Amino acid sequence: MHGRGKELQPTSLRIIEAAVLINRTGEFFPGAKHDEIHERIYFSHGGIKPKTIDGFVTSEGYFVDRRTAAMIALECGQVKKINNPKLGLTSSEL
Repeated sequence: MHGRGKELQPTSLRIIEAAVLINRTGEFFPGAKHDEIHERIYFSHGGIKPKTIDGFVTSEGYFVDRRTAAMIALECGQVKKINNPKLGLTSSEL
C-alpha cells in the first residue's frame, strides 16, 4: 500500500526587511536597502567598514543570510522567483 506524500504547507515565517550583520559583534542593522544600511554602519563606526554579511530579518526577529531568505520568501509565497539563486534574495525582489 502506497501512502500519499505530505503536501507542503505554507509557512507563517516571512521576510520583513533587509539587514546587515556585523561579523565581529553579531549585531545586525535592519533597513529598506542593503546599500543604505552599509552607509549607516560605515558612518556609525567612524568611517571604518567592518566585515559584514548581507541578509534579512524574519517575522520572528532573526537575521538570515540572502540564500536562507530566498528559501523562506519562496516557500511562503512572498516571491515567485529568485533572479540570482547563487546570491540569494535581494531587497529589490521583495
